[in-house]
Amino acid sequence: MIGRNSLKIWNQERRIAAHFGIQFNSATYPVFRLRDGNFQGGLCLLDRFIARVEHQGRIVLDVVIERLEKKQLKPMVQTKSVWGADRVAKKRRFIEDIHGLGDSLRSQIKFYTYGILVFINGHEPGEGTIPLDEILLHGKEEIHVWYMLDRTAR
Repeated sequence: MIGRNSLKIWNQERRIAAHFGIQFNSATYPVFRLRDGNFQGGLCLLDRFIARVEHQGRIVLDVVIERLEKKQLKPMVQTKSVWGADRVAKKRRFIEDIHGLGDSLRSQIKFYTYGILVFINGHEPGEGTIPLDEILLHGKEEIHVWYMLDRTAR
């Protein structure tokens, strides 16, 4: 997923304009500043791991939250009702932010919006349409957890 001069994300090679590390909670996290086509912003890699046997059958979101907390990061988890395709409201959990990380990153990159992205085997499940609290791990999946910074004014 991460190459020498590019990052493959959303099925496209994105050019890395710059990269640096940011100190946060006694750890250094790599930040990649991207400048490619319509997307201008950056990605901060929060975690990368291979799902193990003990992760089999567990919900992706729960494993990600657990791993982030072990790294002394504080995921801000929200629960909201959303309408499903079956026209039934369902409660969905998601990571809205990482407490304090946005402020640290804003000192390095100006951005307008942010989000937490989780890629499984190099792809965002359903291109972001499948909630992480619905996906079960089978073991040996490669997981990347990113903090996305979008500089595009909305």
